[in-house]
Amino acid sequence: MPLSELIFENDLLAMLDPESRTRLAIMGSLITWSAGTVLFEPDDLMDAVLFPLGGSLATLIVTVSGNVSAEAALIGRNGMVSRYVGDRPVPAFARITVAQGGRFLRIALSDFTAAERLSPAITDIAARFAECLTAQLLQSAACNAVHSLEQRTARWLLAAADHTGSQYISVTQEQLGALLGAGRSYTSRQIQRFKAERLVRTRRGGIVIVDYDGMATHACACHEHIQRHVATMLHEHVQPSRPIAGAQTDQSLRDAG
Repeated sequence: MPLSELIFENDLLAMLDPESRTRLAIMGSLITWSAGTVLFEPDDLMDAVLFPLGGSLATLIVTVSGNVSAEAALIGRNGMVSRYVGDRPVPAFARITVAQGGRFLRIALSDFTAAERLSPAITDIAARFAECLTAQLLQSAACNAVHSLEQRTARWLLAAADHTGSQYISVTQEQLGALLGAGRSYTSRQIQRFKAERLVRTRRGGIVIVDYDGMATHACACHEHIQRHVATMLHEHVQPSRPIAGAQTDQSLRDAG
């Protein structure tokens, strides 16, 4: 599939007018990264803008102390990985890794900021997503402080489905535990409870949500708050509490077997 069509697999790029979208496609390069790839370490200058395509998913991981870390935000097909002031790159604060492998559109920051100067629409989507990311970071901080592991696990799975457009999430229980700042045994027990209620299935290397609405009853209100804010900022209307893009659900379930 040509890049001119692949870029529609990112909601921000799809919002652009054809001229702006084509400009970014010409400037960018298509890169496939596998899960676990480190995109930026803390203090690395973020000299490129990355747009996850399709089911690709990036995560921001903040180190609390020593080897203890936890996820602060997810960035999927409705977002972009970037950090800059004016036309200058700034250091990454968190480690940014690929949580679910796939394709990304990479655009050098100098090219992206040049495109912004020619297209108010590009500036607009960048500003809208920056607001969405700030909201996600604030909500995540509050959620991690006050909500149970059950609620946070359900919220994370639902958010991953929203960000990738698929109810199959390519994450192991060990990886999920690390992202949530919990031990593998705690997370595994929670996943087993969800399996007993027929909310999820597991397969080697992944988890499938088989009952999105049922899972939503276990999640804290943080999930809906973020989902509705993103819908308002990106689509300028409030959507009901459903996956932002769930077209791959049936295929995901077949793949999970």
